[in-house]
Amino acid sequence: MHAEPKTLRLLIVDDCAHNAERIFELFRATGHCLQAQHVSSLEALNRALKTPWDVCIAAHRCQNAPSVAALNCIQQQRSDISFIQLTQDNSSAALTAALHDGAQDAVYQADEQRLILVVQRELAHLAERRQRRAVEIALKTTQQRYQAAIDSAGFAAQLRQLSSQDLVTGLYNRQHFLQQLDAASERAINIGQPASLAYIKVDHYSQLQVQLGLAAIDLFLLDLAKLLRQHLKHGAHLARLADNAFSLLTPDTSPEDDKAQLLNLIKRVEAQLFDINGRSAQTTLSIGVARLGEKSAHASTVLKRAQHCAEQLSQGNGLKIYNPADDLAATAKRGEVLAMLHQALEHNSFKLLFQPIVALHAGPDQLYEVLPQLVSPRGHNIPRAEYLDAALGAGLAEKIDRWVLLNAIQQLSKQHQQGLTTRLFIPLSSASLNDKTLMVWLAEVLKASPLAAHSLILQLRESDAISHLKHAKALSRGLQPLQCQLALEQFGGAANPLAIFKHLPLDFVKLEHSFSAQLNQPAAQHRLTDLLTLLHRQDSRSIVPNINSASILPALWQAGVQYIQGCYLQEPSPNMHYDFALNDQ
Repeated sequence: MHAEPKTLRLLIVDDCAHNAERIFELFRATGHCLQAQHVSSLEALNRALKTPWDVCIAAHRCQNAPSVAALNCIQQQRSDISFIQLTQDNSSAALTAALHDGAQDAVYQADEQRLILVVQRELAHLAERRQRRAVEIALKTTQQRYQAAIDSAGFAAQLRQLSSQDLVTGLYNRQHFLQQLDAASERAINIGQPASLAYIKVDHYSQLQVQLGLAAIDLFLLDLAKLLRQHLKHGAHLARLADNAFSLLTPDTSPEDDKAQLLNLIKRVEAQLFDINGRSAQTTLSIGVARLGEKSAHASTVLKRAQHCAEQLSQGNGLKIYNPADDLAATAKRGEVLAMLHQALEHNSFKLLFQPIVALHAGPDQLYEVLPQLVSPRGHNIPRAEYLDAALGAGLAEKIDRWVLLNAIQQLSKQHQQGLTTRLFIPLSSASLNDKTLMVWLAEVLKASPLAAHSLILQLRESDAISHLKHAKALSRGLQPLQCQLALEQFGGAANPLAIFKHLPLDFVKLEHSFSAQLNQPAAQHRLTDLLTLLHRQDSRSIVPNINSASILPALWQAGVQYIQGCYLQEPSPNMHYDFALNDQ
């Protein structure tokens, strides 16, 4: 059973933001989930140290935050952060000097492979230290309980209970639960006694931690555990399996038999308003369920299946039962999608849908986003998000991008021949960023069409632009003589999203969906307003997508959003027939 990946909290001290982003990308490329921040002064460092970090990497020279002073700041905060000094050369003298100053290690700034290995080693050491402190605290708590228990007649029973109990929630702990799970697996194999295993994940746990604080989150988990106990069958084994997850083992039943109970639990938690030290908190659950039976795999594999089902519920607040056919279907579906992609390219059978992007404060723009669809043999539309990974893996994304560009330009030309001033947002994949001949090809296509070039707005994903920044800059330069514009979608997911403006002039920025979620909360409104203020200073126009109701329009208006998009305005359509005049009324 594999543990959930931990986030690497990485702090970079450097005058140069480009150097910091290079290091961030280095660790993203090695599979790390990053919580990253770049600072270039002692003042910024002191502010950053108010939140916990795992590793601090300091440049060999930083004018406003020399490495010795930065290390002193960390030591004064008594923060357990591994400090790694980058050096200008690979000499033993540089290493000795860094170690003498108190750094955990020093690495030659050009030796990226050694930097990765050193950070991995320091993370292991850090985990050991933190685990040791946690064990020491737990040991102290256990000793106190042991002393109290020794004064009572039930000492042995209490001691057994403590060894199997989670100290925060009072539920079974992970170790005890895994023992129960192994025993249930043996019973299922040896005597045919089935059981249902549920992995219960608390949705948006990291946001709850930020909202409540580390101390109050334990009180929240305690209240949630009480609610779970009240609504589950007697005889079921309920445990706290991880920081953000519980597990439930119900003997003599199946996932299907457990379904009604678990769905009721999901509804109950969704409706519950938790009062934590006078502050209100709400959450939802994602529950994955798997079966322990005579022919089941090892217990750890069954647990992994239940966990995977829970994690597949990307929207949260739901239940998924493991189906063995899903594993086979996923492999088969990928092969099926690739076959459809080849067929669509060969027979020119992709389909373009269009969705309007409307100015919230009125204006003359007639904007649409192009939404390429793959049509299945049964006539179903498969959105780009569902086939893009397969296309990239098979080397087909570049061809698909050109097909979309060519056909979008043809349809847009028809709009302009009718006297309309329509402009299109056309998505590009990361494959096109690496296509050195794309600009030459696009120039020829535009030359052969009656279309004004400024009618095209090429749209990149933020993650693609950051991962292929050099190629994105080349694309931006290539678009200038063609008078095409550039847009970024899914904006806001990077550690420092505004840093992209140092490299790319962006005409439009489409925000990540999370920025428009929970706008009924003042904190979310302030967050959106602050971001929009910074965006508009960069002369970029802002777009908020996924607007499905009118309820959040007043908040978007007050925040200063310039454009909106979503099914509230119009569903994606094969035609561009939205009445933009309605918006001017």
